[in-house]
Amino acid sequence: MDDYKVKEGDLITFNYTNWKGQIGMRKAIIKEFVFGSNGYHKDYQMMIVAFDVDKLEERIFAVKDMTMVEAIYI
Repeated sequence: MDDYKVKEGDLITFNYTNWKGQIGMRKAIIKEFVFGSNGYHKDYQMMIVAFDVDKLEERIFAVKDMTMVEAIYI
């Protein structure tokens, strides 16, 4: 069961569908898991606050829009 756990500080890769419907591969370091809504994610839902390694900035990702999530262990 431990193979499925991700936590704060983990580096993950995933496919993400943004609010425009565009799908792209993302690489991010998890900062925290939150429930809420915002301008891009109107429904109250689970989200991940993370540092996007490619864009070099903090982003909020809706968990429902993430697929093929993998933790990268170095």
